[in-house]
Amino acid sequence: MLAQQAPDWQWHGPDIPLPQDGTTYLWLDEQGLHLAPDWREEAPPLIWPDPLPAHPDFLTGLAALHQGQWEACTAAWEAWPVLLQHLQDLRWMVWGQGGPAALPASPEAPFSAYRQAHNRAVQAHFAPQTAAEARAEYVGERYARALALAPDLSWHAYTLRLWASWLIDQGEYAQLMSHVAQLDPEALPAPAYHALLSLRCRAQLLQTPYEAPLPEALKTDLRACMNYFQGISWPIETSLLLMDAAQIAEREGHFAEALGYLNQALSHLEEEAEDLKGQALLQKGMLLFAWTQADQPQFCQPAIEALQAALGYFPQDQAPAVFADIHHHLGILYAERPASPEKAALWAAVSASSFREALAWYTREQAPYQYGVICNNYGNALTRYRGSERADYFQKALDYYREALSVRDQRYPYERAITLLNFLEASWKVGNPEGFNHDRYEDMRAKVEEVRSLVSEPDLLAEAQRHADGLDQLMNTISA
Repeated sequence: MLAQQAPDWQWHGPDIPLPQDGTTYLWLDEQGLHLAPDWREEAPPLIWPDPLPAHPDFLTGLAALHQGQWEACTAAWEAWPVLLQHLQDLRWMVWGQGGPAALPASPEAPFSAYRQAHNRAVQAHFAPQTAAEARAEYVGERYARALALAPDLSWHAYTLRLWASWLIDQGEYAQLMSHVAQLDPEALPAPAYHALLSLRCRAQLLQTPYEAPLPEALKTDLRACMNYFQGISWPIETSLLLMDAAQIAEREGHFAEALGYLNQALSHLEEEAEDLKGQALLQKGMLLFAWTQADQPQFCQPAIEALQAALGYFPQDQAPAVFADIHHHLGILYAERPASPEKAALWAAVSASSFREALAWYTREQAPYQYGVICNNYGNALTRYRGSERADYFQKALDYYREALSVRDQRYPYERAITLLNFLEASWKVGNPEGFNHDRYEDMRAKVEEVRSLVSEPDLLAEAQRHADGLDQLMNTISA
């Protein structure tokens, strides 16, 4: 934090020489001490009272606060109730202790009214999701009020950045891009402009359908933001942009380029943001998983290693859905991992254990669609297991395909057809100790016809025809 005496500066004047490097500045004028917007987000995004007391006790308390000494800070600021209220809000944001300070009477000073509205919007934004006040409409209303009260463009942009992150979480991409498009980049501090532009890029990336080409302007803007934040050494923003760039590269089939971006992001996060590091590891693992599915089995082990590392950041008791998703993909990878005959049964057991972890969260009752996906993939994995129980694996595969079909009904014709074809493939390989199994034959016939009734994709119909031809040949052999 840089202290700077600038008695000729005006707090809300249009010609404020706000810092361009993103550092939080503290300066002094005849009214007292002032803080510029914290674009680096090095602390909870609550706005401080203005002006702040130009008094040694305030600076003593501020130093104690930066060292996490809450009691010492409280003692130093006991003469300023407004600072104690702010401290209470900070403690709630950082530690979840107590609750936000009680709202004071409606402030008359314009900046105080804006500050109060902004801080209450932020508190609603970061409140536990079970709280009634955390509804999307409520948070949106609070941010809209704060934006309407913002005393100048810089503070407007500061509040907008937080609202934009909320809108991304809610999937309101068009609303975010509309707000950001109205801003004049030449009227904003460079950190503000690039922070908002990066959020707009992220929203546009998420809004664009996966199969659709991405606009060149998006890539250009993303590259400009990445270069800017790398230039001023902001590791968090740089890492987020590298992760976005990796998404773009993966969508365009450039797996090696995407992996390079993610490795760069992880190098920036060695000492920073544990939660973001977990996200980057998860994205890396999923990228490598996709690469293995594109006929590149040499990336199977690196994918396993990245996803196993990501598990450490998403424990089951804190992120059960992510924990289950990771185990779902690990189950597939363990089944596809090359293994010697001596270790084949071991990896089959590890794979089955991961699938069970995934199904413990994604149950038929609570998440039927995901349950169907996992059961289908578990069935596929069982057909790849090697070992002394190979015949039993195919029977178990049929059981899991049946589970998948129980939820993949006529509402999901493509998914149902895929599972039906998997069932047919496994049916040829399951043991038939009594010779010709007429019931299985009739069941396979019915499934071939069902696939034909569900889809029109040529590749799926060709697969169905292959099974039909095989059944015809089998019947001819039996009848001969």
